[in-house]
Amino acid sequence: DFFGTSILTMQQSTRVAQCISSPIKKVVPLMKPDVANLGHGMVYWEPPTEAIDFAMTKAHERMTSRYGPIEGNSDLLQIIQEKITNENKLTNRKIMLTAGANQAFMNVIMTLCDPGDEVVLFVPYYFNHYMAVQLVNAIPVLVACDENMIPKIEDIPFTSKTKMVVIVSPSNPSGAITSPEKLHQLQQMCQAHGVWLVCDEAYEHFVFDGASHNSQDGPNVINIYSLSKGYGMHGWRVGYIAYPESIQDGLEKVQDTIPINVCQISQQLAKKVLSDYKSDWARDQVKTIQSNREIIWDAVAQMTGTVKTCGAFYFFVKLPMGIQDEKAVKFLAENFKVGVLPGNSSGMSGYLRVSYGNLKLEECQKASLRLKQGLASILRGEMSDSS
Repeated sequence: DFFGTSILTMQQSTRVAQCISSPIKKVVPLMKPDVANLGHGMVYWEPPTEAIDFAMTKAHERMTSRYGPIEGNSDLLQIIQEKITNENKLTNRKIMLTAGANQAFMNVIMTLCDPGDEVVLFVPYYFNHYMAVQLVNAIPVLVACDENMIPKIEDIPFTSKTKMVVIVSPSNPSGAITSPEKLHQLQQMCQAHGVWLVCDEAYEHFVFDGASHNSQDGPNVINIYSLSKGYGMHGWRVGYIAYPESIQDGLEKVQDTIPINVCQISQQLAKKVLSDYKSDWARDQVKTIQSNREIIWDAVAQMTGTVKTCGAFYFFVKLPMGIQDEKAVKFLAENFKVGVLPGNSSGMSGYLRVSYGNLKLEECQKASLRLKQGLASILRGEMSDSS
């Protein structure tokens, strides 16, 4: 009938329907109250209490309830400009505040990509990047990493349709850090082909074992940062883009259409932490999960082929041949009460993403013991016996 036909034609877009789903959505049902969460990409800490108190004093000011500049408030932009100049050594950049690094990436890809453009992602990739590429009808082109999870940039198949190359360093999900020499080589390769290089640096403060993070500069480079990780501001949603002025008009069109401006009260918190606490505070917080890192490494080192990477707060754990990662996730949650993410959500089946930032030390010790026992059970072949 008329109404039935109408309902049948009122469907979501093919673009959205064909987009992959977030693995977080898939594992949430497994994250029961008694399951230790080594799955979510969060840190256990919150922003400094004094900074939160400062932000709350601004709640009743008139400007907090008003629209602000779409690029962000000028005082915060100035603080960030000084930071990227002095710490990240970037030059000739404009800044745009966004509701986290995910929105920053979405702004960039909507500004630069047309349907059918090719976007290079290194496998294992960050799943939300893959989703963003799909949502603008661009084409993800997947390039492998080596055995140490370092991108094999020499394998990039540049074509006339290649619009951008995306690199995450330190990496989500592997924790690998790409060297400054390789980043510079990649920037030069992209520039020679007339291709944008997008550097997601959300984990810039998370480095271990003497490793360091370096931002790549260049006229074809766009850098993305986040306050979610280092400052524990996940729910406040503040990130930013450092970009060349040539794409300002396009970015502003996208920004004005989506959030208009980043939440005013969140900008006040960001201003306080970046001006009074700076990156030193974030780095000090990162030191507090060094013990977590060693404890979790002790649990996963038994898995042959797993690399002890030096960045972010993840290990990408290799499962034995023939073990399906989604089944392993379910097995660990139901039988050992520990939650992790499947590697196939990042383009690599047969792996697990294990996060060691989300729990305080005592909780992490308990989670690590469960994980160690669960992985040992998988190695003994007991997972297949229980399924």
